[in-house]
Amino acid sequence: MGSEARPGDPGDTALLCDSCTDLRLQLQIEEQRLRRLARQARTAQLRKMPFAEYRMQPEWQARRTATLARAGYRCQACGEDDARLDMHHNTYERYGDESTFDLVVLCGGCHGLFHGIVEDASERSAGGRTEALVEEVDRWLNAPGEGTSAKNRRLGWIRSKTS
Repeated sequence: MGSEARPGDPGDTALLCDSCTDLRLQLQIEEQRLRRLARQARTAQLRKMPFAEYRMQPEWQARRTATLARAGYRCQACGEDDARLDMHHNTYERYGDESTFDLVVLCGGCHGLFHGIVEDASERSAGGRTEALVEEVDRWLNAPGEGTSAKNRRLGWIRSKTS
């Protein structure tokens, strides 16, 4: 139920002879293979691009928009929603084909803190630096896509900056 093809669908072979059914299925498999190869070629092309060029591509724009929406258009560290929001990569393993969980939304200040650009968390306002913040960051760190030791290091760093 639900997986059966409806009349006229590409998978509908009810009115075809065995030879035509086999041919139609072979064509569908070949179309899927060609789409997969095209995606793989595009991903390889994206992976070779410098980030400045990659971020102008529609694939990056779609990932960025999906990640911003998932984060509620707020910094995932401090909750800021009235600042420029950056995308921070948790990992570059899937560069060019990132999942939304490979990316974290951070305001410029938190992104700078994360990379050690801003020396002290006290340079930013203390608003939002609570245990709830640490729990929220812990939630996105536990998303799929990164090893436990890296997540624990990041969580410890964030706790030290938000205490």
